[in-house]
Amino acid sequence: MIALRLSEIDIWYKEAHADLNRPELLSKLAVLEMCGWIEEEFDLVIRDVDALSLRDSEWVNDNIISKNSGFTYDTHLRQMLVKLIGEFLVKRIEAALEVSHPGDLAQLRNLLLQLWRMRCALAHTALAAAPHRQYTLNAPSITMMQYNSLNVLVSRFRALVISEIQGL
Repeated sequence: MIALRLSEIDIWYKEAHADLNRPELLSKLAVLEMCGWIEEEFDLVIRDVDALSLRDSEWVNDNIISKNSGFTYDTHLRQMLVKLIGEFLVKRIEAALEVSHPGDLAQLRNLLLQLWRMRCALAHTALAAAPHRQYTLNAPSITMMQYNSLNVLVSRFRALVISEIQGL
């Protein structure tokens, strides 16, 4: 669904239009849509882990998912996992990921951190900001490439988390 949404935004971005703010607004929209997708994917990882371990979806939703508002690896996803399954299992999952897909965890951390910083800049800066507060906006096609990379990394991570927990 998100791939289709980003593709639509990219098509709109490429259309000729008299409104000079339209490309910037669509660029911001593409990033924010992808950020929403990432948060939803993280929630799914946590729900998968809950279904395989604690089996208390109400507690997980109230005490873990609803208390999270971000998507960096270390500050958000990792902390939710630690709260649910503990530091020992999270370290085990990270080690298994490094063995099966060397470099994926570092790449996931870096991409999420870059995207988080971009999201914060977009959310806290108006298009008409003073020049010293302005930033470079990527075309939606760049956001689509970031999505493609993140989708692979998040899918591998999710599959490995499930596999590790099922193997207990």
